[in-house]
Amino acid sequence: MYEFLNIPYKPAGRDYSGCDCYGLVYLFYRDFLHKDIKKFDIYDDCKIIQISNILNTHKKEFFRVTNPHNFDIILFRRKKFDLHVGIFLTKSKMLHISESIKFSAITGMQEYKNCEREYYRC
Repeated sequence: MYEFLNIPYKPAGRDYSGCDCYGLVYLFYRDFLHKDIKKFDIYDDCKIIQISNILNTHKKEFFRVTNPHNFDIILFRRKKFDLHVGIFLTKSKMLHISESIKFSAITGMQEYKNCEREYYRC
């Protein structure tokens, strides 16, 4: 799993030279779990498209779960707006990347403690 750490943040990136939060999910599922998920571009004129719309639209690939397992997708939402996705590792840890942390990392979820959470499995 170490190959998914320290990848630089890059808006709309989908490879190891740089990626955004969904790009990291894409790489992790493709290269670690060997599951081919769609390579969505979630940026449209610098606005993030609702990630949950993508996940719900492609129910053949993703389905919502209430009890997350290791490597499920975690979606953070605040006031009906999707903010972030990452890879669920434990109740308190996730693999993710964001503009604020600059590189992919395993961190706690305290930054998103005031967000609603949804979990998806592929």
